[in-house]
Amino acid sequence: MNEFWIIIPAGILLIWRFAAMATKGRRAVRWWNRGIQAIEQADYDSAEQALRRCVRLSPISAPARRLYARALMSHGKIREAEHEVRMATQLEPRNADGFLDLGFFLSACAPERNEEAVEALEKAVALAPNLRGVIAQDERLRPLHELPRFQALVENEARNQA
Repeated sequence: MNEFWIIIPAGILLIWRFAAMATKGRRAVRWWNRGIQAIEQADYDSAEQALRRCVRLSPISAPARRLYARALMSHGKIREAEHEVRMATQLEPRNADGFLDLGFFLSACAPERNEEAVEALEKAVALAPNLRGVIAQDERLRPLHELPRFQALVENEARNQA
């Protein structure tokens, strides 16, 4: 009989915990959608607030962290933005998008670290070789074009285009 009084509360606690997690997930999705909508409207203040809440509710969401980093960049919060982009690459080390974002971020915000940007782009291409063409043609990476490592990275794409 005593076991009954232990099992029932434990079961209720488990059900409550799962319900709380589901609610938290739905709230994170709502904040994500608000962040996307704000970015589409170029309302970066609202985007930053919404995506900060999304990341708090879902700290292991790499896409949320990458998008939050973009909102932070728009406000000149470079150090915080870099932290979020790097966290995204750590959360999803096999996702080329995180390394691609890191490469673009470093190229744009830390020109003195262009070698590090190329290294991130190399990791992205290693994970998704089809990105080589995107990287070769993207004008935002123009500052990297003179680097030998970057030239080697996009060399295969140039040969394929010819």
